[in-house]
Amino acid sequence: MMFSEDDIRPDKLMLEQKKNFNIDIKNIQKRLDEFISVNCPACNSNSFSLKFKKYKFNYVECKNCFTMYVNPRPKKEIINWYYANSKNYKFWNKYIFPLTEKNRIKSIIKPRLKKLIEICEVFGAEKKLFLEVGPGFGTFGQELVKKKYFKKYLAIEPMPDLAKSCIKKGLNVLQKNVESVFLKSEKASVIASFEVIEHLFSPSIFLKGIKKQIKKNGLLFLTCPNVFGFEINTLGKKSDTIDIEHLNYFNISSLSKLLEKNGFEILQTLTPGMLDADIVRKKILSGEHKIRNDDYLENVLINNWDTHGKSFQLFLQKNKLSTHMWVVAKKK
Repeated sequence: MMFSEDDIRPDKLMLEQKKNFNIDIKNIQKRLDEFISVNCPACNSNSFSLKFKKYKFNYVECKNCFTMYVNPRPKKEIINWYYANSKNYKFWNKYIFPLTEKNRIKSIIKPRLKKLIEICEVFGAEKKLFLEVGPGFGTFGQELVKKKYFKKYLAIEPMPDLAKSCIKKGLNVLQKNVESVFLKSEKASVIASFEVIEHLFSPSIFLKGIKKQIKKNGLLFLTCPNVFGFEINTLGKKSDTIDIEHLNYFNISSLSKLLEKNGFEILQTLTPGMLDADIVRKKILSGEHKIRNDDYLENVLINNWDTHGKSFQLFLQKNKLSTHMWVVAKKK
């Protein structure tokens, strides 16, 4: 049986989530006149073209590295204000994460943990301190601690509600931004940050903060949306991945260059995403996305879904065409 979007984002819950998200959208739109212009978050170029507008935000594409990003964007203080008052995040933390946790563990967390450990073995990572930056609800951290692969686990989570959820799971948590943390006794052997960097005003400052916390030759795992992935490429502005919280939409090349610029060596890149085909299929079936004379997509995603759907998603994964990407690097 294929893993589907409904396993982790049930339609009934998402209807209520959208109501909360719409409140957040209206709140941040009231502060649009405070947004500031920025250069490309990946390569710092100031040459870009407008891709589209959504939520009254400008989504632009860098002409140099093809990163898509929100420009102008909310300042860090507005971002902090947004998350502190977000009804959407409170709803996820109170309802969606707890009610879908078993499915997430089975379909996302355990495969993610297995892949991370495999990569650690390949590159000979030390099994001492594992630092997770932005642990969210704490599900991955809890599973990692159970595995006892690393000697110690520490999480850095600036959002109060999410930090409390992690603490309830028995995790060791610092409620700070990573750039304000100073690990006195021991630097991390491995750092992971899952789906965080796309939310940030300044990814470079974030990576400088991470670099301070990691040992030389320590491994860094970063995951985020891939702007060249099938879901975003097919749906464009209709993609739910394009939202007001995601400010940065890297591709494998641009994120790799950003890491190299900040003192990391790229070891591996992959796109293990499992939901592109299912998400696009749902948009087509709901009428939100129209297939215009595309017999191939109609045959794969609609007419022959049961026989072709899984193999098509595997094709996207293997050819680095999924919208979910990993970049694995080590500190130089």
